[in-house]
Amino acid sequence: MDLDLNWTPIEALRLNAGYATANAAPTTDQLYAPLVYGDPVSVFDLVTGQAVQVTPLLGGNPDLRAQRSDRLSASVSAGPLTKTGLFLNLSYGRNETQDGVGQLSEPTPALEAAFPERFIRDAEGRLTFIDRRPLNLASATSEDLSTSVGLALPLPRKMRSRRAFRST
Repeated sequence: MDLDLNWTPIEALRLNAGYATANAAPTTDQLYAPLVYGDPVSVFDLVTGQAVQVTPLLGGNPDLRAQRSDRLSASVSAGPLTKTGLFLNLSYGRNETQDGVGQLSEPTPALEAAFPERFIRDAEGRLTFIDRRPLNLASATSEDLSTSVGLALPLPRKMRSRRAFRST
C-alpha cells in the first residue's frame, strides 16, 4: 500500500509526504533449500582470540515468517525565493523492517549471546560449528534528515539560443 500527499499552499512552497508498507514472503530457497554442512571455513573467534575452522550449516529454514517494511517520508521545498532562483529543501525519512530475513555475519560475542543456539563449541570452548541458515531479525530502523540549498542561475539569452548539434 502506498499513500502520497502533495500540497502547494502557495506557489513557492511545496509539502510532500508519503507512506508505504509492504509484506514480502521468504523465497522458496530460503524456506526449503536442503540442509547441508558446508566446507569448513576460517573465522576469527573473538571469544578465544584465535582463527578457527568451523563447519557451517546451510540450507532453508521452514520457520521463516514474511517480512514487513514500512517507509515514511516528508519534505518541504521552497523556491524560487529570489530572482536568481534560490531553492531550499528539508527532507525526513524513516524505514522500519520487522521480521527481516537475514543471515548471521562473522561471529562476535554479542551475536553469540543473542543467538546461542546457532554457535556450537567443543569441550575446550573452541568454536566448531555455525548455523548460517536464514533467520528472521526482530526489527531494523533507519532514519535520515537532509537539507539542501540550490541556486538556479539564468543563462544569458545568447547561450540559450545556441544549438549543441547541427543537422545538415
